[in-house]
Amino acid sequence: DPWACVLRLRARRERNCGVQESEVEDKIAQRIAARKGRDFQRADAIRDELLALGIELMDEGDRTHWRVA
Repeated sequence: DPWACVLRLRARRERNCGVQESEVEDKIAQRIAARKGRDFQRADAIRDELLALGIELMDEGDRTHWRVA
């Protein structure tokens, strides 16, 4: 199953950079709330914080996807 392979790879990369999926999802929720509140400085700070941990965010419309860079 190719999707299972992708999930295993993602989990291994998460462990390597020291973050858990729940932490990333929480930060993304905070960022979405900041964007809705038009607090773009906070939203950018959250993006930068995640990027420093090796997490890249990709915005697609009203959804945000992420990957371990």
